[in-house]
Order: sequence, then structure tokens, then C-alpha cells
Amino acid sequence: FITVGTPFTLPSVVSLTIFRLTQEALNNVLKHANATEVNVKLSFLQDYLELFISDNGDGFSLTEVQARIKDDGSGFGLSSMKERAQLLEGEFVIRSEPNVGTRCYIRIPLRVNEV
Repeated sequence: FITVGTPFTLPSVVSLTIFRLTQEALNNVLKHANATEVNVKLSFLQDYLELFISDNGDGFSLTEVQARIKDDGSGFGLSSMKERAQLLEGEFVIRSEPNVGTRCYIRIPLRVNEV
């Protein structure tokens, strides 16, 4: 776990969302990735909070996971992660390839009146 910048108190909705996103990402790594290493980086920036989670696990095909979501409902965790970030006007990007691992990037804007 790495922290960048000077941590400050976040609005409760932001801190809870970041906690849940981290929790879901780490749960996915534990359940699916067969990873030996996971990195979590939380950056406190002036206008944004950034969360970057990467692993050296099995990885997966995003196209196949997206197709499964439609067919059997599995993979819903990724959709809910994206939705959580978007509810805070944030950005959620996931990149993965089989045998390469997975990288998850989340950026949540911070409004001056919320900090």
C-alpha cells in the first residue's frame, strides 16, 4: 500500500466509496487472479483522489467478461465498481489481459466545498 500526497479528511460518501471499491477489487484478486502480489496506491491530489490497484495475476479478457455479464450475471462486481465511481462523477478504468494481470484506475473529483 502506497499513499501519495498529504492525506486529508474526505467527505464520508467519498471515503466509503473508495473503501468499497478497494474492497471489491481486492476480493476479485483473491477469488479470481491467483496473484502473488497486489499493489494499492492512493493519491491525495489537489482536485482528485486517485486509486490505482494492480496485480500480477492471471488476468482476463474484458470482452469475455462483458459477454458473461449479459448471459449469466457473473462479473457484476466490475459493473458495480464502475457505477460507484460514476455516482461521484468519477472515472473507472480497468485493463487486463490473460497471463498479464489486471490494473484498475479510479479517479474521483474533489469539490472545494466538500473537502
